[in-house]
Amino acid sequence: MTRPWALEPAPEGVRVNAIAPGPTDTDVMVVAGLSPEEIESVLGRERDRIPMGRLAGPRDVAEWSLRVAEPVRTHMNGQVVTVDGGLELF
Repeated sequence: MTRPWALEPAPEGVRVNAIAPGPTDTDVMVVAGLSPEEIESVLGRERDRIPMGRLAGPRDVAEWSLRVAEPVRTHMNGQVVTVDGGLELF
């Protein structure tokens, strides 16, 4: 959806870009009620699939969000930035 949404407002200088985070270490599984053992099992499987060997942290995703929104990136439009430690490469 990012590319079609980016076309219409582009002549007015409005940019539409997206961040596609991969597995990210948050407390969502705790809130969902999973046990510590279940959480570690899920996180371990996810870590094993990521070439960089670790999950993203919220800061990893936030930093890219800020970078994409910087005014100096005025010619970047209709792009999806994947923040997944290389998971998409498989």
